[in-house]
Amino acid sequence: MPRAIELFEQAVAKDPDFVEAWAWLALANLNVPEYSKTPYWADNIVAARSATQRALKLDANYSYALRASAALFTYDLKFDKAVETYECAYNLAPNDPQIMFMYGYILAGIGQNKKADTLIQKALEREPLLGSWFAAWGAVQLATGQLGN
Repeated sequence: MPRAIELFEQAVAKDPDFVEAWAWLALANLNVPEYSKTPYWADNIVAARSATQRALKLDANYSYALRASAALFTYDLKFDKAVETYECAYNLAPNDPQIMFMYGYILAGIGQNKKADTLIQKALEREPLLGSWFAAWGAVQLATGQLGN
């Protein structure tokens, strides 16, 4: 993840209007605490906020900028805003499996398990090799009493 951050930083330095690089820089920073050892994870959250704001300023309707924004709302425990923002991202990119999964995942987190199940299942059909997504889907299946069907 640190190398990805370095490359995205180089990309935005070369092209400050590269909205996709800003959004992915935000997402990479958000993932550092989960996938890399770092004693400075709070710095990554600050960097993610900054990159997200820049991406949204460049294109408020870019689905991955909204995805990063929604993730930050989740981090801040503002689940209503996270759901609303993931829904916007999903409406902009209804066939994107990552956005579909994350929208479903946040819906599961607030107890909207039926809709979450449908979204996560559709995401898995598009990205069948992501084991962590199957674990999340299993939790939704368990919550809805469908595990084992």
